[in-house]
Amino acid sequence: MQRNFLILEDNSPQREMLSAYVKNISSDIRVFATDDVSQAYRFAQEQTMDCFMVDIILNVEKKGDTSGVRFVQSIRQMSKYYNTPVLFITSLEDPSSYAYRELHCFDYIEKPFDQKRIKANVEKILQIPVVRESEKTLVFRKDGILYPIPCEDILYIQCVHHVVQIHLKNQTVFEAQYRTCQEILDEADSRTLFQCNRNTIVNQQYVYNVDLVNRFITLMNQNEKISIGGTYKKKVAELFEND
Repeated sequence: MQRNFLILEDNSPQREMLSAYVKNISSDIRVFATDDVSQAYRFAQEQTMDCFMVDIILNVEKKGDTSGVRFVQSIRQMSKYYNTPVLFITSLEDPSSYAYRELHCFDYIEKPFDQKRIKANVEKILQIPVVRESEKTLVFRKDGILYPIPCEDILYIQCVHHVVQIHLKNQTVFEAQYRTCQEILDEADSRTLFQCNRNTIVNQQYVYNVDLVNRFITLMNQNEKISIGGTYKKKVAELFEND
């Protein structure tokens, strides 16, 4: 099963080196690497991460900087990341001086990197069971009745004209009581559902082609083209560039 790892490291060569190490450990790992805290938050919100690898000091020019720790403190406030493994990256002589226990830190990685230690930690993390997409469902209300729909059965969802239209892989369309895209995404907490315009959520596992120039998505066995909103183009590009 695919696992998502987020690497937050300000040093570009070290970030690329660590990304390469992790990718070489397993072909099932997809790496999201950045030096920008805002982008890291965006990745964490739009995807479900299975591991965070975070440099404690993201601004070496700022004395006493611990912005990496603050980032982890923030993601721990998100329910889905309360127990997600965190590997701190550090060049400090005494990393135990930081509040690893309070932040449920899995371990730390010292600079310069020890590939054997990285491999050992990543392999342990890969043994941690995760909820598979096939087990996740969304519950929609229609005429006072609740209808559970497995996420893996959904091609895409459109929230228009005060109605939610769920387009299913069996070529049927189920209409339900209106909810916003963000409400649906928050409930789904899915690795594969993503928003591509103001009113539409798409299931990534059914995407056949993404045309960023003309701004549309084509789904498998579907003639209809789904538009990519201008404000969502960058997010969609980042999502598929990391595949």
